[in-house]
Formats: sequence, structure tokens, C-alpha cells
Amino acid sequence: MPKILVIDDNIDNLITVNAVLKSLMPNSKISTSISGKEGIEKIRRDEPDVILLDIQMPEMDGFEVCKIIKSDEKIRHIPIILITASQSSSQDRANGLKLGADAFISKPIDEVELIAQIKVALRIKKSEDLLRNEKNILEDKVREKTEHLRKSYDKLMVLFDGIINTLVAVVEARDPYTAGHQQNVNKLAVAIANELNLEGKVVESIHIASILHDIGKIYIPTEILSKPGMLTDIEFEMLKKHPEFGYEILKNINFELPIAEIVHQHHEKIDGSGYPRKLKGDDIYIEAKILSVADVVEAIMSHRPYRASLGVNVALNEIVENRGILYDAKVVDACVKIVRGNNIFEKK
Repeated sequence: MPKILVIDDNIDNLITVNAVLKSLMPNSKISTSISGKEGIEKIRRDEPDVILLDIQMPEMDGFEVCKIIKSDEKIRHIPIILITASQSSSQDRANGLKLGADAFISKPIDEVELIAQIKVALRIKKSEDLLRNEKNILEDKVREKTEHLRKSYDKLMVLFDGIINTLVAVVEARDPYTAGHQQNVNKLAVAIANELNLEGKVVESIHIASILHDIGKIYIPTEILSKPGMLTDIEFEMLKKHPEFGYEILKNINFELPIAEIVHQHHEKIDGSGYPRKLKGDDIYIEAKILSVADVVEAIMSHRPYRASLGVNVALNEIVENRGILYDAKVVDACVKIVRGNNIFEKK
């Protein structure tokens, strides 16, 4: 049963229109309001299907009522037929359309035209309601699918973290030093990235790569990793292969981030003196430049099988003295600021 609200300050007009509608649309529910203010209250309460709105009313005219209705998200979809005086101008119609009115009918009201206008408005309202319902259903389905994907993503991330932790555990089992080193490099590298205000994906790349940067040591003999004295040249050359080994392990894993390449580059230096490929400057990823600095600083500050910690001052002097030579200047500045200003990890 369609609901029709008639708003007019003239009681005689309300009675006339009400009688016509009851006669020609007997299956409709008709309600009336004697003022714009009362009409708006009924619209918000009852949400009629069509509004017949007289323009010329005291206190709040039809234009103002129309403006209020079309500004309210909950009721703006209700079609409005403005009732104009016989002498109304084209400007009145233009103003009405601008405010969101859907149709017009002039006084004296022609019954046939009135019913035709209402039926058209009802058809439009029905179509719009169907579209709105379909939109709501679609939005619900999208929300449902999004939530499903989010849960699936969360499960994948748990699995992903498990795989990474397994890989790290394998390295740690062969080289206990690596455990604390990787954790500290991760903290410092991520802190540097945040200090440089790098975008989220770069920070994520650094987070993952720093945890895995020594994964290639799986292929380095244990006696080299845990040797209590200085390495021979041959042993050191073998150790220097771990970035390549790490790259080979990671290159076929679809991280959707350049993790394997960052691991491959983490011992490169901007002057080309690094290894394994002697890359220079912009050929080195920013993630690898950050990882390189964090790795060096943490290594100098850490106890090694063949020496005690050299301390924070030696570590910072190394990167400051080689700022812009071996290490990216901005990365060095950020690292110094962090290490000097925060206990980013326990200094050994």
C-alpha cells in the first residue's frame, strides 16, 4: 500500500486532494500536514512513498521544506511533487528542480494529471528502492567477501611467519650468534626506515629481509661460523658467499617484495667495494643500504667468537667516517640519531 503525504497550509486544499486520492487511489494510505514543520516530522517518522508539497506556505515555504528533505540522507530518496500556483513562473520551477523536486503540478489541480504524476513518482520510487536494496545486498556481499579475504590473509600471514621462523631457526641452530644478531639488526633497520619516513612496503621489506639476511649461512660450514679465531682468506671468501646463497634460497619464494634481492645486496657498498657483485650507488636498493648499515653497527657492537664487543662508539665512528663513501649519508645520519638517542637494543 503506497503512502502519500500531502503538505499544504490551506485546509480546504488538503480536504480536496485527500478526497480525490481516496477516490482514485483507494489502495493508498493518505496523510496530511498543515505546515512544513509538521510535514517534515511526519516524513522522518513515517517515510511516505510520495510527497505532495505546496510551495506557498507561511513560516516555511515549499522550497525550504524541499531543501531540508533533500539534505537528509535518510529521506532524500522520497520523490517530491511541488504544487504551484497558476501564475507561478518558470523561475519557480527552476528553483524547485535545483532543490531536488521531481515533478510539478499547477493549481487548480487536474485530477487526471495528479494521479498520473503520482503513479510516475511511485514507479520511480519503486525502481530506486530496488536499486538501493540491490546496492545494500551487494555491499553486504562485498563486506562478507572482504572479511573472508582478511581472515584468509591473516591465516596466510601466520603460515608465512611460521615459514620464516623455521628458516631462521635452522640458521640459529648452526650459528647461535646469528640469533641475537638478526633480531637486533631487524630492530635497528626498521627504526632507520621509520626515521627516514619510508613508505609502508619499504618498511615491510626491511622487516622481512633483516630477519632473513643471514639465511645463506645455512651453506657455510659450522666450523667457519663458530671459529674462535680470525678466519683465513679462504674461509673469509667462503663466508662472503652467504648473500648469494641467501638469494638462491629466497628467489623462488613469491614475497611480492624484493626480499631475495635485498638479501643479495646487504653487503654491497655505495662506492662499489662491497660484495658479491660490487654494486654502486643507485644500483643498490635503499632497503639494502639500510640493512648494510644496521648489520655493520650491530656486528661491531656484538661479541663475536673471535673477539669481544668493540662498543657503540667504534660502531658509530665506522659509519660516520665512511658516510657517503661506503654507506648512504642519509641512512648513516638516521642510524646515528637512533643509536645515540635510544636504547634500540641492548648494547653488548
